[in-house]
Amino acid sequence: MDKSERYDSDWRMIENLFRSYYSMLRSYAFRLVNDFCLAEDIVQDVFMSLWNNRNNIDFDSELKPYLFRAIYNKSLDYLKSKKCTEEESLDTIIARLELSHHSNENHEETLFAKEIQQEIVNYLKG
Repeated sequence: MDKSERYDSDWRMIENLFRSYYSMLRSYAFRLVNDFCLAEDIVQDVFMSLWNNRNNIDFDSELKPYLFRAIYNKSLDYLKSKKCTEEESLDTIIARLELSHHSNENHEETLFAKEIQQEIVNYLKG
């Protein structure tokens, strides 16, 4: 089989996998990330990765578990990066509140800032 025939064969195989599993994988990703567009992106990323690594994957073995595990891992990576971003944003808010706390002479504003800061800390712990 020459390079062109192998390419066509690989393409058809991955296209068939895509058609067979796309809806199922998208639903699974959606349950993990709770965002329909992001779920579609995750599934597409998994299939792009499958295409890019097609020479290293045994297509004779059962691929369904592999695809679901890949969706799970990509979704988890996204959720971890999202949590880091949220925590960085919350750290920025906490820092701003602490600055506000030190510069405010108004006791009511100081108490309010402390309450907000405590709620943020509780959110990060929970």
